[in-house]
Amino acid sequence: MVRVVRLMLVLVLVSLSARPVHATFHFMSISELGAGFLGNPNVQFVELRLDAAGQNNLATTRLTSFDKDGNAKVILVTPTGVANGGTGATVLYATTEFQTATGVTPDFIIAADVVGPSGMICWGAPGTASPADPATWDFDKSNNYVDCVAYGSYPHATRFASGTPTSLLPGDGTRSLTRAKNDSVAGSNDMDFVLAAASPCNNAGTCASLVPSPTPTATPSTPGKAQIACRRAVIKAGTKFAAAYLQAKVGCETQRLKGKVATCPDAKTTTKIASADAKRTKTIVKACGALTPGDAGFGGTCPGFTGDCTAPIASVADVSSCVGCGARRAGDELVATVYAAPADATFTKCQLAFGKAVAGHTRAVAALLARCEDGVARGKIVGACPDTKTAGRIAAKTVKLRTTLCKACGGKDKVCGGPDDAPPATLGVTTCPTRTVPGGSACGPITTGDLGGIVECGGCVASFASTCGTAFVAHPGTLPPSCSAP
Repeated sequence: MVRVVRLMLVLVLVSLSARPVHATFHFMSISELGAGFLGNPNVQFVELRLDAAGQNNLATTRLTSFDKDGNAKVILVTPTGVANGGTGATVLYATTEFQTATGVTPDFIIAADVVGPSGMICWGAPGTASPADPATWDFDKSNNYVDCVAYGSYPHATRFASGTPTSLLPGDGTRSLTRAKNDSVAGSNDMDFVLAAASPCNNAGTCASLVPSPTPTATPSTPGKAQIACRRAVIKAGTKFAAAYLQAKVGCETQRLKGKVATCPDAKTTTKIASADAKRTKTIVKACGALTPGDAGFGGTCPGFTGDCTAPIASVADVSSCVGCGARRAGDELVATVYAAPADATFTKCQLAFGKAVAGHTRAVAALLARCEDGVARGKIVGACPDTKTAGRIAAKTVKLRTTLCKACGGKDKVCGGPDDAPPATLGVTTCPTRTVPGGSACGPITTGDLGGIVECGGCVASFASTCGTAFVAHPGTLPPSCSAP
């Protein structure tokens, strides 16, 4: 009897430890994902890895994205299984833009819903040998999936077995979010994923290259005088328009808080913006003349800014329109953040100061960065901006911004953190936008439950607007992915 019991225990242990080789699907994991390659935010993909043999049965599994607010959207209900079920084989979900850019055929075509810079991608279904019928389970519950990858310090509920979200973004233009260890049944996203050279492969074993093609050696490395003058004009005119646009919007919001206009933008503000728009185009067209968009530093399409501004570029006038689009996107997001609350008679002074100071800081930092970029274009400054001198000035202005905001909204002691601080609801910043400053910090994880957090958020959003806004006009061909992310 003892021998029989022992034999039964051995059989049970073997059955638990052995992974099946017949067609199934639940021993798989997300091995790589990325968005925003080759200068196109819609070049996106999700790669699965077979962690055991025979995981062919993918039909009716779901690939689902969760955005920064935790909202779930089914990208695709997988229509079929795959042929190659060998251990270590991969399955590729990717966009049509990915296929066009790389020439690699995905196993399944998906919409561009690999969101960033904060979100979660989940794949799978309940079940073991066969995925459960999609009609029988909730797609917005992460624990129903075989695997999930949460990135950008995703702040919402995640799949329990996937652990803590990683703070990394879904790619930086050349590298993708890549699994370095563990699989879907063990580990934690923050420890398991790294940024590595993007190399997604389909089930047939064909892998894509997502490294931008080098500039042809026949192209002059140094632009001529006409090109330099054109590029300087684009930087200057773009920065001036961004400042004028933001100033016009702030002016209207100031009047709204004072009760002098009902909504923004009003007719006066619209007229001011139209005038600044025309001046920008006139300056750029005059300086660039008969030159091509390439001479101005732009490609065949606008490089994209916070999920928009991707129109075709065929002329210098189109360059101006692209520049204007970027400035508007940056200004609108900033204004929406710092003027989110309705007027409050008790804290009008604080509300006015908050918007004015953050917007003023944005314009000032953008002007410093534009001056630096102009120096680079003229060959007066070597290296990337900001240089040491510019960085020092920006740091000083950042300190001043915090002091100004705490003084205006910090109550009688004029410091953040006191008992009489203006309540967060007064300023309307309930969550900080999920933006990441190139080379800097992420705004999204900032907690806005007190005045100190709101001040930090305002400074972060201002830094994003000025840094990405300047990069958009000075380096459109190498715009950081966090600037173009939706």
